[in-house]
Amino acid sequence: MKLNWGTGIAIVYSTFAIGMLGLAIRSASSPVLLVKKNYYDDDINYQSILDKKQNTLALVNDVTITYSSEKSEVEFQFPIKYPHPTGTITFFRPSAMMLDSVFVIKTDSTNKMTINVAGFEQGLWRILIDWKSMNKSFLKEEKINLVYADPSRPVH
Repeated sequence: MKLNWGTGIAIVYSTFAIGMLGLAIRSASSPVLLVKKNYYDDDINYQSILDKKQNTLALVNDVTITYSSEKSEVEFQFPIKYPHPTGTITFFRPSAMMLDSVFVIKTDSTNKMTINVAGFEQGLWRILIDWKSMNKSFLKEEKINLVYADPSRPVH
C-alpha cells in the first residue's frame, strides 16, 4: 500500500497529539515535591518575615551553626544576650519535601542546642531558625552540606 503526503501528515499530527496528551496526563498525576504546602500564608505574612530578618541583621552576635561530620551533629549557639530562646529549627531538603524535619528549640544552660543528623541524607540542606527571646522575633536562614565521615553511606 502506498501512502500519499496527506496520510503522512495525518499520522505525524496524530502521533504528536497523542504524545502531548499522554505527557499532560502524566504531569497532572505526578506529585509536586518542591513546593511548600502553605506558601500562600508565607506570602501574606511576608512583612513579619522581613521584620524578623531585619532583627537578625541588627544582632551583634548572631546564631552560630557548627556541623561535625564525625559526630553527625549540628550545633546551634544562640546569643547569650537573649536567654531561653523559643521557636523552631527547620531542615529543608530542596530536592525532596518529604525529608524536611522540624525541631523545637530547647537550649541548655549555655544557650546551645545540638541536633543529631545521622538519619539525614547527605547533600544540601537549608536550615531555617525561627526564634524569639525577650519579646523580639528573629529569623535566620543558612545552607549546609551534610557529608558524613562514613564513606559507605550513599549520597542522594
